[in-house]
Amino acid sequence: MHHHEQRAKSWRKYTPCGCVLLLFAVVVAIPVIGWMVWSMNAARLVEDELAKLRAANEPLEPSDLDPFYAIPPGKSDATRLWVDVNQTFESASFAEAVRQLPIVGEGAEIPPVGEDWEQLEAVEAFLADHSDEMSKVHKAASLGGYARFDRDFDDGIAMLLPQVQGIRSAARMLILEARVAAHQGDADGVARSIHAIFATCRAVEEDPILISDLVQVALAGIAVSELEIAVGSVEFSDADLQMLREDVRSIDFQRSLERALMGERVIGILTFRNPGKFDVSEEMPFPMRANNEDLALYLSTLAKYVEASRQPFPEALATAEEATLNVQEVVGDSGVNKLRYVFTNLLLPALDAVFGANARGTGSTHCADTSLAIEMYRRVNGKLPQTLAELVPEFMDIVPIDPMDGDPLRYVVNDDGYMLYSVGRNQVDDGGVMGDERLDEVYSIEIGARNASSEVNK
Repeated sequence: MHHHEQRAKSWRKYTPCGCVLLLFAVVVAIPVIGWMVWSMNAARLVEDELAKLRAANEPLEPSDLDPFYAIPPGKSDATRLWVDVNQTFESASFAEAVRQLPIVGEGAEIPPVGEDWEQLEAVEAFLADHSDEMSKVHKAASLGGYARFDRDFDDGIAMLLPQVQGIRSAARMLILEARVAAHQGDADGVARSIHAIFATCRAVEEDPILISDLVQVALAGIAVSELEIAVGSVEFSDADLQMLREDVRSIDFQRSLERALMGERVIGILTFRNPGKFDVSEEMPFPMRANNEDLALYLSTLAKYVEASRQPFPEALATAEEATLNVQEVVGDSGVNKLRYVFTNLLLPALDAVFGANARGTGSTHCADTSLAIEMYRRVNGKLPQTLAELVPEFMDIVPIDPMDGDPLRYVVNDDGYMLYSVGRNQVDDGGVMGDERLDEVYSIEIGARNASSEVNK
């Protein structure tokens, strides 16, 4: 009897009610345990990435960026001067005043040196009206141009970036000044204006924000373009040639890019911690909280981009592209994955495009530096070099490398002068054809144009 009672009790454990409870426990427990393991693993991945950054003493908090964003040791601070002129250059009244002028407004294109310039007197008068601001710009340049603008890094992606637009306006004003000097036959004035344009690059050089990095690339492009025009239009003194070479060589795109990526990482971490604060919900299908798996992917990808910024071009381009492709492969076309990694997708657009912009900027400065070396060679030898190898070692240490593909910079002598170029976005040598698609990044000097303008100005 006792034996039968025990069997009955055992059997009651597996009654329909007991089976349902057991099944419910299994159904609930397994996902919960799986979620806990996944969550712990994701948290560990995040902590591993953060530990690497702490060990490298790289900024992680907004408070870390305050000392990180500083005037370089031994350099003068031109911030106050830039802030003063920006009050004018960023104003609505200034925008209205320049509307009919070239470069800074919507005026007609400026003709080459030696041709009549209908708006020359109007531009001269405009520059005279803003002589105080231009004096401050040149004083900032004489100090080196370095600045440290007010930034509230706690505002994250909502942070305002005052001064950036004003710096670009200052560069455009300097273009006007350079063109006036060129039409007046004042080569020293042209060199002084271009020197100051290069100084505008240093005004944003230390700013650890990607927007400022791209602004620096744009400002350097302005300086190089003006130098390209000037070398074909005026005869610089030897001292000015040397000054401009130093300016060109002072631009370090990759250092600025590295700093900008570190700053963006801090802002990204801030967004992961409190996405609601930065009003990013409109980018998402419904309000979400960030998860550690998403943050781990973000941090590991940023680490690859920072690593790429420390490599020479074109290796840096390949590493950045690899990082972008890895994110695309992880996320794929899955709607679920797009939700799992929604913040990484939001905060990390294809940064390999930013690397491409910096590589093209590097190529343009290589062309400008080489052009000045060619000019020095021409003055000594009375002719153009037929190959860039002839510049080594007296005028250049090595033949410059094209940052887009690692081959030597292209150089073509023609009837009018010569052409230097770096291959463009497609990383294919299209024979120095720029076109609307910028197939190649071309730097062209017309020696004949300079000779003609010299005759006119005599």
